[in-house]
Amino acid sequence: MFETLVEFERKALNASSLERLGALTEPLARSLGFSCFTLFRPQPSPPGHASIFLTTYPERWISRIFQEKRHLDDPAHAAAARSVDGIGWTAIERTMTLSDHQRETLSLASGHGLANGITLPFRLPGLPSAMFSLAVGDRNAPQPMAILAARLMGSIVFAQAHRLARSEQSQAELVTLSPRQLDCIRLLARGMTDRAIADQLGLSPQTVREYVEAARHRYGVKRRAQLVAAAMRDGHLSAEDMGIAIL
Repeated sequence: MFETLVEFERKALNASSLERLGALTEPLARSLGFSCFTLFRPQPSPPGHASIFLTTYPERWISRIFQEKRHLDDPAHAAAARSVDGIGWTAIERTMTLSDHQRETLSLASGHGLANGITLPFRLPGLPSAMFSLAVGDRNAPQPMAILAARLMGSIVFAQAHRLARSEQSQAELVTLSPRQLDCIRLLARGMTDRAIADQLGLSPQTVREYVEAARHRYGVKRRAQLVAAAMRDGHLSAEDMGIAIL
């Protein structure tokens, strides 16, 4: 396993984009017994460093997280923020008192193939904590050696993702969005549906969809979650816009 991680680090350091880094991470995570992973760091406020968002979580779950605002009080992130070296999901309730909403999030996640896993925090001074989560599809806890390897893998992935995000931010041409597109994306980031956004902005749901789709095409991304991440990277969204506390 040590040799595998050394080879992974070599390849990760040569990754030229966050997408390539994610593609390298997925097979290693699976070889350790994990079904999918997410690395997330919100945009600092005021912007100075780029956000990070890499995920192989099911698309339906990512959409539901935003639509139902479950990212605002993610129990795994909240528990990991209180730890030094991360938290196994089965230990979350022993670490903190969960709200009914957080308990429901854990239950719903299990139904999307995220029954158990670990979340590891990575911190840099003056920046929001990054959270690296790896999930398994059943309630069995990951093996101790897999957890140890995941900690090493997570440190490699975060370090390179941080470098790449800063590089992409400095090299990328800032995408210009209209005021209405920005309004829609900010509310979308808070998990609001097209109809709820329309009601708040005095627009029709179809018009909201057109604004969001136009912004998505401007960035050349396929998913709304990617649109939110790209807008965060460019400084159009702050952690406060998403309702995320800077940990």
